[in-house]
Amino acid sequence: MGVRFLLGAPQLKMGVIMRTETEILNDVYGPQYPAQVLPSAARTESVNSGVFPAGGAGLRVFINVTAAADTPSITAKIQGVSPVGTYYDLLTSAAITGTGLTVLTVYPGMAVVSNQSVSQPAPRRFRVVMTHSDGDSITYSVTYEMLP
Repeated sequence: MGVRFLLGAPQLKMGVIMRTETEILNDVYGPQYPAQVLPSAARTESVNSGVFPAGGAGLRVFINVTAAADTPSITAKIQGVSPVGTYYDLLTSAAITGTGLTVLTVYPGMAVVSNQSVSQPAPRRFRVVMTHSDGDSITYSVTYEMLP
């Protein structure tokens, strides 16, 4: 019996454990492939994510809005965590008011685009702060990936 590595969904065949490509890459390189920061849910209040380790030169955060009631408005902020645990701002999105995907990128040497990207290396640890400007419901998830 041995471990086999196949692409696709995990399966069990004749006692052999098979794993997805993402599972294998996460074991080898850490969570460089999309990892969940906040699960999809309808929210009406601001929320801070937990702290996540960063293991690459850069970082990309995805905010996927799937439903919006009335006129909601949220902003996403990526914050680094200093060695002493203090939070500092890296990048803040423009107001997000409807459905769709917003991508924020932190990467050294890339072109700076206001509210979308910043030319800095990824911090060792970070969090995402989602700020709601009103009480209208908006459904979204937040994921991230590390960039080599």
